[in-house]
Amino acid sequence: MNKVVAHMESYHKFVEWVSETSSMGINNIVFVGGNTRHHRYPGSSVSEANVVARALSERGVIGDVTVGNISIPERRDEAKRMLFKTFTGAKFFTTRVLFDSSMITDLLREYGKQCESAGLKPATVMISFVPLKGSADLNLLDFLGVDMPEKARDYIIEGGDASEAPMRSLLNALRVYGEVVRAVEGESISVPIGVNIEQLTKSNFSSSIRIIVEFERAIDSNAEAIAEQANEIKMGE
Repeated sequence: MNKVVAHMESYHKFVEWVSETSSMGINNIVFVGGNTRHHRYPGSSVSEANVVARALSERGVIGDVTVGNISIPERRDEAKRMLFKTFTGAKFFTTRVLFDSSMITDLLREYGKQCESAGLKPATVMISFVPLKGSADLNLLDFLGVDMPEKARDYIIEGGDASEAPMRSLLNALRVYGEVVRAVEGESISVPIGVNIEQLTKSNFSSSIRIIVEFERAIDSNAEAIAEQANEIKMGE
Protein backbone atom coordinates (compact mmCIF):
# COMPACT_ATOMS: atom_id res chain seq x y z
CA MET A 1 0.00 0.00 0.00
CA ASN A 2 1.23 3.50 -0.88
CA LYS A 3 0.63 6.37 1.54
CA VAL A 4 1.40 10.05 0.95
CA VAL A 5 2.67 10.96 4.41
CA ALA A 6 3.14 14.63 3.52
CA HIS A 7 -0.62 15.15 3.89
CA MET A 8 -0.90 13.64 7.39
CA GLU A 9 -1.30 16.61 9.70
CA SER A 10 -0.02 15.20 12.98
CA TYR A 11 1.96 12.44 14.63
CA HIS A 12 -1.20 11.03 16.19
CA LYS A 13 -2.99 10.78 12.83
CA PHE A 14 0.02 9.00 11.39
CA VAL A 15 0.15 6.52 14.28
CA GLU A 16 -3.60 5.95 13.96
CA TRP A 17 -3.33 5.24 10.24
CA VAL A 18 -0.29 2.94 10.37
CA SER A 19 -1.77 1.05 13.36
CA GLU A 20 -5.07 0.48 11.55
CA THR A 21 -3.26 -0.57 8.37
CA SER A 22 -1.07 -3.04 10.23
CA SER A 23 -4.08 -4.49 12.09
CA MET A 24 -5.64 -5.32 8.71
CA GLY A 25 -2.66 -7.51 7.85
CA ILE A 26 -1.08 -5.01 5.44
CA ASN A 27 2.56 -5.16 6.44
CA ASN A 28 4.31 -3.82 3.33
CA ILE A 29 3.87 -0.05 3.13
CA VAL A 30 5.39 2.49 0.76
CA PHE A 31 5.70 5.99 2.20
CA VAL A 32 5.48 8.73 -0.43
CA GLY A 33 6.37 12.41 -0.21
CA GLY A 34 4.66 15.47 -1.67
CA ASN A 35 4.40 16.23 -5.37
CA THR A 36 6.72 19.22 -5.30
CA ARG A 37 9.41 20.71 -3.10
CA HIS A 38 7.94 24.17 -3.75
CA HIS A 39 4.88 23.51 -1.56
CA ARG A 40 4.90 23.37 2.23
CA TYR A 41 3.05 20.25 3.37
CA PRO A 42 1.53 19.77 6.83
CA GLY A 43 2.86 16.25 7.32
CA SER A 44 6.20 14.60 7.86
CA SER A 45 8.95 13.85 5.39
CA VAL A 46 9.39 10.31 4.10
CA SER A 47 12.49 9.76 6.23
CA GLU A 48 10.66 10.96 9.36
CA ALA A 49 7.81 8.55 8.61
CA ASN A 50 10.35 5.73 8.20
CA VAL A 51 11.84 6.43 11.62
CA VAL A 52 8.46 6.60 13.36
CA ALA A 53 7.17 3.39 11.74
CA ARG A 54 10.35 1.53 12.68
CA ALA A 55 10.13 2.77 16.29
CA LEU A 56 6.45 1.78 16.53
CA SER A 57 7.25 -1.68 15.23
CA GLU A 58 10.21 -2.17 17.60
CA ARG A 59 8.02 -1.09 20.56
CA GLY A 60 5.26 -3.49 19.58
CA VAL A 61 2.70 -0.74 18.95
CA ILE A 62 2.21 -2.09 15.44
CA GLY A 63 3.07 -5.39 13.79
CA ASP A 64 6.23 -6.25 11.90
CA VAL A 65 5.86 -3.67 9.12
CA THR A 66 8.27 -3.54 6.17
CA VAL A 67 8.67 0.03 4.95
CA GLY A 68 9.44 1.01 1.37
CA ASN A 69 9.96 4.32 -0.39
CA ILE A 70 9.84 5.62 -3.97
CA SER A 71 12.94 5.91 -6.14
CA ILE A 72 13.14 8.32 -9.08
CA PRO A 73 16.21 7.32 -11.12
CA GLU A 74 16.35 10.59 -13.08
CA ARG A 75 16.34 12.75 -9.93
CA ARG A 76 19.59 14.46 -8.99
CA ASP A 77 21.55 12.83 -6.13
CA GLU A 78 19.01 10.00 -5.97
CA ALA A 79 21.57 7.45 -4.73
CA LYS A 80 22.36 9.69 -1.75
CA ARG A 81 18.66 10.18 -1.03
CA MET A 82 18.18 6.40 -1.09
CA LEU A 83 21.15 5.91 1.21
CA PHE A 84 19.71 8.26 3.84
CA LYS A 85 16.26 6.66 3.56
CA THR A 86 17.86 3.24 4.00
CA PHE A 87 19.47 4.48 7.22
CA THR A 88 16.05 5.60 8.46
CA GLY A 89 14.45 2.21 7.85
CA ALA A 90 13.53 1.75 4.17
CA LYS A 91 13.86 -1.94 3.26
CA PHE A 92 12.85 -1.61 -0.38
CA PHE A 93 12.28 1.00 -3.07
CA THR A 94 9.83 0.96 -5.95
CA THR A 95 10.94 2.99 -8.94
CA ARG A 96 8.80 5.17 -11.12
CA VAL A 97 7.56 3.31 -14.19
CA LEU A 98 10.55 2.64 -16.46
CA PHE A 99 10.83 2.15 -20.21
CA ASP A 100 14.63 2.33 -20.44
CA SER A 101 17.51 0.78 -18.50
CA SER A 102 20.26 3.40 -18.63
CA MET A 103 19.34 5.54 -15.61
CA ILE A 104 18.33 2.67 -13.34
CA THR A 105 21.57 0.77 -13.95
CA ASP A 106 23.58 3.90 -13.18
CA LEU A 107 21.53 4.40 -10.01
CA LEU A 108 21.96 0.80 -8.83
CA ARG A 109 25.68 1.07 -9.39
CA GLU A 110 26.02 4.31 -7.42
CA TYR A 111 23.62 3.31 -4.63
CA GLY A 112 25.51 0.05 -4.16
CA LYS A 113 28.81 1.91 -3.88
CA GLN A 114 27.42 4.40 -1.37
CA CYS A 115 25.96 1.62 0.77
CA GLU A 116 29.27 -0.25 0.71
CA SER A 117 31.13 2.91 1.73
CA ALA A 118 28.68 3.45 4.61
CA GLY A 119 28.80 -0.21 5.73
CA LEU A 120 25.08 -0.55 5.07
CA LYS A 121 23.14 -3.39 3.48
CA PRO A 122 21.35 -2.05 0.38
CA ALA A 123 17.57 -2.15 0.24
CA THR A 124 15.90 -4.09 -2.58
CA VAL A 125 15.02 -1.99 -5.61
CA MET A 126 11.76 -2.98 -7.32
CA ILE A 127 11.80 -1.96 -10.97
CA SER A 128 8.34 -0.81 -12.06
CA PHE A 129 6.69 -1.66 -15.37
CA VAL A 130 3.25 -0.97 -16.78
CA PRO A 131 1.42 -2.03 -19.95
CA LEU A 132 0.16 0.64 -22.35
CA LYS A 133 -2.89 0.32 -24.57
CA GLY A 134 -2.62 3.46 -26.65
CA SER A 135 -1.74 7.14 -26.92
CA ALA A 136 -4.32 8.10 -24.26
CA ASP A 137 -2.11 6.39 -21.67
CA LEU A 138 0.68 8.82 -22.50
CA ASN A 139 -1.33 11.71 -21.06
CA LEU A 140 -1.70 9.89 -17.76
CA LEU A 141 2.01 9.05 -17.69
CA ASP A 142 2.79 12.71 -18.28
CA PHE A 143 0.47 13.71 -15.43
CA LEU A 144 2.28 11.25 -13.15
CA GLY A 145 5.63 12.77 -14.11
CA VAL A 146 6.90 9.68 -15.92
CA ASP A 147 9.58 10.35 -18.50
CA MET A 148 9.02 8.04 -21.48
CA PRO A 149 11.92 8.00 -23.94
CA GLU A 150 10.98 8.73 -27.54
CA LYS A 151 12.41 5.42 -28.74
CA ALA A 152 10.18 3.44 -26.35
CA ARG A 153 7.14 5.52 -27.22
CA ASP A 154 7.67 4.97 -30.94
CA TYR A 155 8.04 1.23 -30.43
CA ILE A 156 5.16 0.63 -28.02
CA ILE A 157 2.56 3.11 -29.23
CA GLU A 158 3.47 3.60 -32.89
CA GLY A 159 5.25 0.33 -33.67
CA GLY A 160 2.42 -1.27 -35.61
CA ASP A 161 -1.09 -2.49 -34.87
CA ALA A 162 -2.46 -0.46 -31.93
CA SER A 163 -4.08 -3.58 -30.44
CA GLU A 164 -0.60 -5.05 -29.96
CA ALA A 165 0.66 -2.18 -27.77
CA PRO A 166 0.22 -4.22 -24.54
CA MET A 167 2.34 -7.02 -26.03
CA ARG A 168 5.02 -4.56 -27.10
CA SER A 169 4.90 -3.14 -23.56
CA LEU A 170 5.63 -6.63 -22.22
CA LEU A 171 8.50 -7.17 -24.65
CA ASN A 172 9.97 -3.78 -23.79
CA ALA A 173 9.71 -4.53 -20.07
CA LEU A 174 11.54 -7.84 -20.53
CA ARG A 175 14.22 -6.09 -22.58
CA VAL A 176 14.77 -3.43 -19.91
CA TYR A 177 14.81 -5.99 -17.10
CA GLY A 178 17.22 -8.20 -19.03
CA GLU A 179 19.60 -5.27 -19.53
CA VAL A 180 19.47 -4.46 -15.81
CA VAL A 181 20.13 -8.11 -14.91
CA ARG A 182 23.08 -8.18 -17.32
CA ALA A 183 24.59 -5.10 -15.67
CA VAL A 184 24.02 -6.44 -12.14
CA GLU A 185 25.58 -9.78 -13.03
CA GLY A 186 28.43 -8.38 -15.11
CA GLU A 187 29.49 -5.73 -12.61
CA SER A 188 28.63 -7.66 -9.43
CA ILE A 189 26.35 -4.83 -8.29
CA SER A 190 25.40 -5.54 -4.67
CA VAL A 191 21.85 -4.15 -4.78
CA PRO A 192 19.08 -6.80 -4.79
CA ILE A 193 16.50 -6.17 -7.50
CA GLY A 194 12.87 -7.14 -7.96
CA VAL A 195 9.91 -6.19 -10.12
CA ASN A 196 6.79 -4.11 -9.46
CA ILE A 197 3.94 -4.37 -11.99
CA GLU A 198 1.39 -1.57 -12.12
CA GLN A 199 -1.70 -0.71 -14.14
CA LEU A 200 -2.71 2.74 -15.32
CA THR A 201 -6.42 2.13 -15.81
CA LYS A 202 -9.00 -0.58 -15.24
CA SER A 203 -8.86 -1.49 -18.94
CA ASN A 204 -5.17 -2.38 -18.56
CA PHE A 205 -5.80 -4.96 -15.84
CA SER A 206 -5.59 -8.12 -17.97
CA SER A 207 -2.40 -6.85 -19.62
CA SER A 208 -0.86 -6.25 -16.19
CA ILE A 209 -1.72 -9.82 -15.20
CA ARG A 210 0.01 -11.09 -18.37
CA ILE A 211 3.17 -9.19 -17.45
CA ILE A 212 3.05 -10.64 -13.92
CA VAL A 213 2.78 -14.16 -15.33
CA GLU A 214 5.74 -13.67 -17.65
CA PHE A 215 7.88 -12.08 -14.93
CA GLU A 216 7.14 -14.98 -12.61
CA ARG A 217 9.28 -16.93 -15.06
CA ALA A 218 11.81 -14.17 -15.75
CA ILE A 219 12.43 -12.96 -12.20
CA ASP A 220 15.15 -15.51 -11.34
CA SER A 221 16.54 -15.95 -14.87
CA ASN A 222 19.83 -14.66 -16.24
CA ALA A 223 20.02 -12.11 -19.04
CA GLU A 224 20.35 -14.71 -21.79
CA ALA A 225 17.31 -16.66 -20.62
CA ILE A 226 15.24 -13.48 -20.41
CA ALA A 227 16.17 -12.55 -23.99
CA GLU A 228 15.23 -16.07 -25.11
CA GLN A 229 11.90 -15.81 -23.29
CA ALA A 230 11.13 -12.50 -25.03
CA ASN A 231 11.99 -14.04 -28.38
CA GLU A 232 9.65 -16.99 -27.70
CA ILE A 233 6.81 -14.59 -26.87
CA LYS A 234 7.48 -12.60 -30.03
CA MET A 235 7.59 -15.71 -32.21
CA GLY A 236 4.40 -16.95 -30.56
CA GLU A 237 2.54 -13.92 -31.87
